[in-house]
Order: sequence, then C-alpha cells, then structure tokens
Amino acid sequence: MRVTHSADPRAPLAGRPRYRLDFFVQVQRSGARPRGSDEREWWLVEQVHVEDAEVGEVLEWAQKEAGTEGRFVVYHEQTVTGPDGPVTVTSVLAGADPRAG
Repeated sequence: MRVTHSADPRAPLAGRPRYRLDFFVQVQRSGARPRGSDEREWWLVEQVHVEDAEVGEVLEWAQKEAGTEGRFVVYHEQTVTGPDGPVTVTSVLAGADPRAG
C-alpha cells in the first residue's frame, strides 16, 4: 500500500485506480453565534491518496487513522479515455462528507 499525504490534484494514470481519503474533525466555532445555533462544525484536515492496495486494506487503515473522533470518506478514482480525452471517474466507496448536511 502506497500512501501520499497531499492534496494532489493530478488525476491517476489511465488504467491505474487509486483511492482518495478525506479526513474530517469536528471543531468548536469561534466568534459570535445566533442563539440555538450549532457550536461545532466539521473541517477537512487531510486528504490522502492510496495506490497499490485492496479496498479492505484502505478501509482498515482509514478507520485507524480517523480514530474515534474523526470521520472519513473513501473515494475510488480512475482515469479512463473517452472520446474527448482522459476523464477521471470518482465514486464514493464509504462514508459521507459531514459538511454536507
């Protein structure tokens, strides 16, 4: 399993799938808030790319990294060649972005 700790925007090489993991933590908001508003929010703290691994390995590793206080989303990314050139297809495999609702 090869792990890259960076928000590397480059697409994976054609035919070579990779996993992207977004890790989130819940933090206390600062500043004034309206009465009754939620005082905590989720922040994206790290984005990691994993190559040369099985999905089970990736999920196990992500659960250890996130711990009990964090959340994560696992994406599968693969570049395919379409009629207009390369296109990266991204699918959610596990989790949900806690900032989305």
